[in-house]
Amino acid sequence: MEMPLGGRKFHAFLVDLQFAGWGIVLSVSGVHGAPHRGWDRMRQYLYRLAYRIQWLLAGQMGLDIRKFGYFLRGFPRFVRDYFKFKQSYKGRLNFLPCVHDWFDEGGNVNMEYFWQDLLVARKIFEAKPTRHVDVGSRVDGLVAHVASFRQVEVFDVRPIHRAIPGVLFKQADLMDPVEELRGCCDSLSCLHALEHFGLGRYGDPVDPGGFERGFQSLAGLLGPGGVFYLSFPVGQGRVEFNSHRVVDPRHVLDCAKENALELLELTTIRKDGLTRTLPLGNLELDGLAREWYLLAVFVFKKTALMRRTSGPRRIGPPGASRPRRRPGKPTSGLGGRTKARTRRDRPSVARPGSPAAVPRRSRRPR
Repeated sequence: MEMPLGGRKFHAFLVDLQFAGWGIVLSVSGVHGAPHRGWDRMRQYLYRLAYRIQWLLAGQMGLDIRKFGYFLRGFPRFVRDYFKFKQSYKGRLNFLPCVHDWFDEGGNVNMEYFWQDLLVARKIFEAKPTRHVDVGSRVDGLVAHVASFRQVEVFDVRPIHRAIPGVLFKQADLMDPVEELRGCCDSLSCLHALEHFGLGRYGDPVDPGGFERGFQSLAGLLGPGGVFYLSFPVGQGRVEFNSHRVVDPRHVLDCAKENALELLELTTIRKDGLTRTLPLGNLELDGLAREWYLLAVFVFKKTALMRRTSGPRRIGPPGASRPRRRPGKPTSGLGGRTKARTRRDRPSVARPGSPAAVPRRSRRPR
């Protein structure tokens, strides 16, 4: 059913109203605001603040202003239809209002999850891998798509108590490498999950280096030539604790290089569903790094089997310097510091003709 014109205007009004009053400021500034860079920054700041208020009130506390506005708009219509229906209906009639659906579309296709799941599922179908493994992706999204045409093995830190046809589930925390799973598959997917590693949101241990540890652990699951489908938000690198990370795309390619992964394809998906595949020959990572939030779907290929290491290598953000060794402190081959040489062990340097240059006789016991 098509939404009437008045309903569309009210829907647009509620989209602004859901930001707890800040949306009205943003709407007015979009019409009457001057094209000033400082004012644009203020608008962006207010939008992000309003989004956090909306996230806290609606997503965490259950106080959704938009739904309340839908109720005020739709309840009179519900009462009118109720009495109209009751006049000609003689059976049992219960009271259970549903007033929000009149304002919704036939399906929610504006979420980035919908487009990434559809995109990667089609790629897996065309690739026809021998063994596909998924880590942390939505079961009601990508996993369901893939399970409709092939078997898929799923690992997640949270349990699933129902058996699903075509899905082999195992509860596991893959932030640390699992030796028996090294090189176990030729196709791997992890969509909108790696950015949560180490934040404790889903019961995993808190670890600031969880992204790098998880990246290395996931790369270890692939055999040589395997394909890795990976997605998470990119942009100005930061942590929105404990919701998610936004990762600098340059840091992503550094992690890929450290784990013997070659970039095959990069696709960006905005929240309105706009999908764009970026050319690898002219990849502008600096522009992506200036974004505030943008979902990126990476497709990597494993070039070689990684060496076994005692622990994940910590990779700092772009531009971070590695600690320097202090001069005069040699290190041993095992990574620990050797005992500093004493004065007696140091080689003596003397000028020619000096007494120290004349070799001494070694005293031997008679």
